[in-house]
Amino acid sequence: MRSGALVVAGCAVATLLTPAVEASQSRAGTTGALLRLGTSTTVLRGAVAVSGHR
Repeated sequence: MRSGALVVAGCAVATLLTPAVEASQSRAGTTGALLRLGTSTTVLRGAVAVSGHR
């Protein structure tokens, strides 16, 4: 019975972490593209500060 609870808890954690990792990877690609286009890091940091995301 206890191992079943661990499987359920593990799946729940994986379900919560997967979207966070995907979002982080998506932002990394977008940030990289903006940097290649010449956007300054100051502008990018300011956008993060205004949006409230870290």
